[in-house]
Amino acid sequence: MLVKIEYLEKYITGAVIGEDLFMKMMDASFNGHKQIDVTKEQLDELERKSKEYLDNERALYKCCDLNNKGIAFEKEGKINLAIAEYEKNIVIGYPAHHSYKRLMIIYKKAKDYENERRVILRALEIFPVDKEYLERLEKATKEC
Repeated sequence: MLVKIEYLEKYITGAVIGEDLFMKMMDASFNGHKQIDVTKEQLDELERKSKEYLDNERALYKCCDLNNKGIAFEKEGKINLAIAEYEKNIVIGYPAHHSYKRLMIIYKKAKDYENERRVILRALEIFPVDKEYLERLEKATKEC
């Protein structure tokens, strides 16, 4: 099917468009063409990759926002509010360490070893071979 190059250009963001299709677009554009022939499968794959990319971007921004709120609450001494923000983050499960590490520290300081252990186990779901979490789990298990 013929597809406008202008339509396909939106898939360049996030590099979801493959090199072959990108080169085909560039060749056609340089030769003054406004459209190129693309299969339905190629369009479907672009849509899928684009959605995946945007979902990942949203999750990253949400993670950053929650971390920043948690940091701000900690600076204000509002530890319970910081915990709430960090806990939201570990539910999302975006692969970023900050919330896990801060919760482990906060719970350890509060001698809440059960929650510290829970956070470590959740971290290991996201980072299964991370040595730091494995070591912390061993220590936390001894403290329970």
